[in-house]
Amino acid sequence: MSRSSFILAVTLFVVAGSLVFMTSFDRENESSKTTFETGPKATGNFAGSSNRDKNSRARTKSSREDNTKLSLPKSTTAHLDSGDLARVNRIVSNIRQDARKTLNKYSRNYGLTKEQERDIFPLIVAHHEQAHPAIMVNGQPLTVANPGSNLEESVSSFLDSSQQEALLEDAADHDAWWEDVVGQLENDLDTAIGNGEMVPADDTNPGLEQATEAAAGNGEASGHSGGNLFDLLGQ
Repeated sequence: MSRSSFILAVTLFVVAGSLVFMTSFDRENESSKTTFETGPKATGNFAGSSNRDKNSRARTKSSREDNTKLSLPKSTTAHLDSGDLARVNRIVSNIRQDARKTLNKYSRNYGLTKEQERDIFPLIVAHHEQAHPAIMVNGQPLTVANPGSNLEESVSSFLDSSQQEALLEDAADHDAWWEDVVGQLENDLDTAIGNGEMVPADDTNPGLEQATEAAAGNGEASGHSGGNLFDLLGQ
């Protein structure tokens, strides 16, 4: 090989190597740029999705609260002093909390629709042990519960056939459980009497009878609410 041929070959080799290096360098820069540009976008999309989920949950919670508002007309509380008014508000708040818990349980167990929740909530309030006729649900007069009916019977009319079947099964299971409990208690009592551990009383204890009458006639509701709406509202 001549000297000129050798120099030409070396030159071509160096030029080819330089081209390969520059091409590789350009590809790496493009890859880095793409990663840098898409990274924040992906993060932004994730953040946007997270925000949408939060907003959706907030709307659902707000919708549920809007359909479970309890209030009393001003005419029924105008005569109350600040202390009695605070007790009334506390009782109404407790009724609402209890009713919402029950509504949540029905919704969980039977997959209630929003319309069913809206229709059933007033019935739950009406069947509450401290419900007062003056209470208004979502600005509407309180639904009157049918005399002698229980909550399950009232709710059932707003359920579809599959929901009604599930409700009946749960009620039957609940009754069977109580029958087992009562039966076991009766067996334990009979056993205790047979062993002489307990002696059946022939006469009712006068002190117990007086205490029972006082408890039944004192007009007090369950202690967790701190009063009775019928007494406080004077109706």
